[in-house]
Formats: sequence, structure tokens, C-alpha cells
Amino acid sequence: MQNPRVTGQRLAEILPLHEDLGFVVSRIQHNGETTLATADSRLALDDIVAVVGHQAALERAHHLFGDPAKVQIERDRNVLDYRRVFVSSRDCVGKRIGDLNLPEQLSATITRLRRRDLDFVPNPSTRLEFGDRICMLTPPANFAAVSQFFRRLDS
Repeated sequence: MQNPRVTGQRLAEILPLHEDLGFVVSRIQHNGETTLATADSRLALDDIVAVVGHQAALERAHHLFGDPAKVQIERDRNVLDYRRVFVSSRDCVGKRIGDLNLPEQLSATITRLRRRDLDFVPNPSTRLEFGDRICMLTPPANFAAVSQFFRRLDS
């Protein structure tokens, strides 16, 4: 992260200022420690910010955070890993992603969503539908809890 204008700010203060970003900040590496990005994550100069999105969205991230890092923190899957999860829980279907409070509740975030034949980067306003396949980023120890949260329990 090389943009001094966003240094010290929380992601919740930065991202809403820009409409239709088309990307998700998934993780942040600060002083060598990689953590899940949350709304309360504060950015510091020289942090490495991992962003998920299509090419135009990645260009927007480049303008917001600075030049891409040579290190790709998403390749280290020891601390945070991803898993595709099928959405079938009545408690999740129809809910907006932002209303699920996943970072606080499960230490997880949704980085991608596959709906029918379409893959896209969701935003907090995206409503989940039955049959969505979501890509969840979470510590590997959380995989079972994340899967259970999104699956139908009455089957």
C-alpha cells in the first residue's frame, strides 16, 4: 500500500467513497503478518493488500492503493485459505452479504460468487440465492463451521 491519502484509515471509511469498485479486499499483510481484511482493518504504508476482481476493478484498486506488490500473499494458504460453498440455508438465502457479518461471526469473507453460469465479485448489497456457490476465505480450521452456516439444516 503506497497511497498516503488512505494511510491510517479503516476500509469502511475508504471503500464506500467509491461507487461500483468491482473488487473485494480479501487480506492484508502488515509487518509480515497476514490477516483477513475487515471493515475495521486500518491501512498503513507498505502494507500488502490482496484484491480480488476483474481487470478493470484491479486497475481501480491500483489507483486507490498504489502499485501492485511483487509478493503475492494469496499464495500462502497456511493462515487463510478458500473453499467453495453451496448456499442452501434458509437463514442465508435472500440475505444481503453485508448483513451476515461474516468477518465478525465466522472470521470469513466472500470473495467470489457463482450464480448459474456467471462468476462475479459480490458486494455487501448482493443478496444470496439458493444454489449460489460462494468462494469463502477463512482460516482452514473454520471450513466446517463455514460450510455448516451456509447449508440447509433441514435436509
